[in-house]
Amino acid sequence: MESQKAVEEISFIKKIVEENRKVSYPNGIYFIIWGIAVFLGMLGNFYLVKEGLGRKILWLWLGIVLVGWVFTVISSRKEDRKAGYSDWTGKVYGYLWMAAGVCMSIIGFTGPFSRVLNPMAICPLIGLIMGMAHFISGMMNDFKWQQIVGVLWWIGSIVLFFWVAVENFLVFGVMMLLLHALPGFILNGYYKRQ
Repeated sequence: MESQKAVEEISFIKKIVEENRKVSYPNGIYFIIWGIAVFLGMLGNFYLVKEGLGRKILWLWLGIVLVGWVFTVISSRKEDRKAGYSDWTGKVYGYLWMAAGVCMSIIGFTGPFSRVLNPMAICPLIGLIMGMAHFISGMMNDFKWQQIVGVLWWIGSIVLFFWVAVENFLVFGVMMLLLHALPGFILNGYYKRQ
């Protein structure tokens, strides 16, 4: 009798996990948009530094981040209302990426201007946060491939910490395309099929 009850409880837990996983497949559009926007920003960053126009970098990133945040907040609110998300996993997933975005924004804007953070440390630090967020997201959705993406972010960050050169902006931009926008396309495919 006890073993029958244990089997029923395990089946119930498995059913809940499956239902939450189906509900919480993320829309990869935000990964795609942010991945491409930051890639373009990194190209602009590289150009401005090479041309000795480093003081204009702030305006470049203010524009990209401000537009990105406004788009993300407005779109995600519309999407949440339309879909009526109420599952706990979906909410945690959204808060994970919101918290990661806030941390990355603080590192990118506050760190260098406070003179506490060398500007060349921004990309590897943001890469560590990206790795953490992808790794946890992969665990939440049972996507081993996304956990591997997280590990690749960490490896790339280690490389960027030790290889300090203006070309890091280009490397980080490519990382954003391959390790954020590309996973966004994959996630978007899951999202549209559910």
